[in-house]
Order: sequence, then C-alpha cells, then structure tokens
Amino acid sequence: MKMKFLINLLSVILCLTASSDIHSSQNNQCFALADSVFGIKRVIVAAESLMQCEILKVEKKFAKEIPVWKIIAATNDGGTIAIEYTFTEIELIQITAEGGLFDYDILPMKESVTFKTAKNIAENHSGLKTMKWSFKKVKQNWEYNFWVYTKSGKAQLRVDAVSGELILKKSKK
Repeated sequence: MKMKFLINLLSVILCLTASSDIHSSQNNQCFALADSVFGIKRVIVAAESLMQCEILKVEKKFAKEIPVWKIIAATNDGGTIAIEYTFTEIELIQITAEGGLFDYDILPMKESVTFKTAKNIAENHSGLKTMKWSFKKVKQNWEYNFWVYTKSGKAQLRVDAVSGELILKKSKK
C-alpha cells in the first residue's frame, strides 16, 4: 500500500513538472490525480484513527450524485466494517458493520459515546446479541442503530450517540 502511494506521488510530481503551462489540460489531469492520491491517503489515516483495522479497499463512490470515499476494513475480531467519508473534507458520513463478534471499540466523534458503550446499552435493553450495526446522522442527531434477531424477526434499537440514551418510539395518542 505504501509503495503504491509513493509511486502515485512520484507520478504526480513528474506530471506537474512536465508542463510549463499551469492551465494546460495535462496539468488539470495532474491536479485531479494529486487530489485523488492525497485524498486516499487522508481518508485512510482518518479510518485508521477510528480503530485498529486492516484497510481492504478504498474507493470513490457516488451517493445521490455526491462523491464519497468508501472504505472496507477488516476488524481485529474477523468481521468487516464499512466507513464513508465526504470526498473533499474527509468528514464522517456513516459506519456500518455486519457479522463478526463486534468485539472492538470506536469513538466516531469526540462528543459521542463509544461504540462499545452504545452496544452494551442496546444489548442490555433487549437481552439479545447484535447482528449488525450502524452509526449515522438522522436529521440533526447522530445515532447508533443496532439490529438484533427476535422470534418475530429483526428488531432495530436506536441509541443517541451523544447522550447514550435509548431512543424509544413515541406512542401515538
């Protein structure tokens, strides 16, 4: 991975020095390559700062025609996790994970409770183990979503990411 990054970096440097016209189409291609190379490195660093993992795949995707970085990583418990970031600002969009023991911890934001804390809240409330989970913004609030398997099928439990409180559906009057 590091060798590929160094080769791409060298390509960017050679590309930019090969043309004397800063507005040439060649330089525009070089700037696009540089943005991609440095963006990939920044998003990998961001993902690795969330948790100890092995990056398996990094790709540029489009969500509602907006470019995003999607990272697939192997967790230390044998599962996989998908992390999405904004393309230019490298801001967290969401985290999702299916399968595995979920025996790890993540602090997605400074002001949030940890994944392990939120998982314990959901599992203690339901008495069941998590099958998959996600961390995402819903309206203006960040929340963890946990899916557990019940006799009637899958159930979803929601935990407020900042307060750590279980989000229960309000009863209709």
